[in-house]
Amino acid sequence: MKINVLGAACEVGRSGFLVNCDGVNFLLDYGVLFGRRGDPPQYPQHVKPKEIDSVIITHAHLDHSGFVPSLFVSGRCNVYATPPTLELSHLLIEDMLKIEKTMHPFDIPELNKMMQYSKEIGYKEKVVRGNSSFEFRDSGHVIGGSTVLVESEKKRLFYTGDINLRGSRLLNKADLDFGEIDVLITESTKVRIHKPSKCQEMSQSRD
Repeated sequence: MKINVLGAACEVGRSGFLVNCDGVNFLLDYGVLFGRRGDPPQYPQHVKPKEIDSVIITHAHLDHSGFVPSLFVSGRCNVYATPPTLELSHLLIEDMLKIEKTMHPFDIPELNKMMQYSKEIGYKEKVVRGNSSFEFRDSGHVIGGSTVLVESEKKRLFYTGDINLRGSRLLNKADLDFGEIDVLITESTKVRIHKPSKCQEMSQSRD
């Protein structure tokens, strides 16, 4: 199992991790990092669509999904996500293209092609590619949000994407019932513990 970090190392945005499992390449997220004060957006390192066996989108936020249509400018590959993630990704990427117009190296035709090659899968629905597999688990982050468990050659990798360990009235807490793992890829964007919001305190008092 070989991991190539394409983006989101020591930064927030443009998430992208290419995981080679016994010759099978899984692309975990492929997002956008938006520029500040008129600066152009930034993207993960380039990867050729023909070298990807499966694109796996953990959730719809653009820092994780926004650059996936670029893979369909001159190629194609299968894209996997939960049904809510696919629907929300389509809406958010379409909105991004309308607002930023020609700032990105792809447009609506590539987004439509992405949707054409997208496959809906649910939580704990294992997808097998060669001698490797992956499956989604509930991340508790947003509706349809997922973590990813990759298995290959008796090794197990867990990619959290954005994760919520506490849950809420609308979302379950993250599903961490998957046993031992060998590799963990996780995001760490906050260094302090926030006090519960008033809404959450009220919901807890009613339970």
